[in-house]
Amino acid sequence: LYLNEISDSGKQELHALSQEQDGVKVLASITEGSNISAYWTLILKNVMGNAANRDQEHMANHLTLFQNELKFSRRQTRNLWKKIRLLRVERRIEKQLRNVQQEK
Repeated sequence: LYLNEISDSGKQELHALSQEQDGVKVLASITEGSNISAYWTLILKNVMGNAANRDQEHMANHLTLFQNELKFSRRQTRNLWKKIRLLRVERRIEKQLRNVQQEK
């Protein structure tokens, strides 16, 4: 699993490119535009499953990236149900982040 931080404007540009026929292909993402990805649980399980092999600071950085992604997507939608779902996932990530920070 490779995680890379992308700016908010970069995410918007990649999302626009992905709509084109020869656009960018993203293998997995926590969010898809203003929607939560169908793969978010698999991504989180993979990251947390590898927690023993990584230092706690590295894990905290990954989880913080996820938090930022969710917050960005939540700001992008006006749909209340999407906001609630994104917030629910964000709280789960926050719980994992607290657990990792307590282990430091």
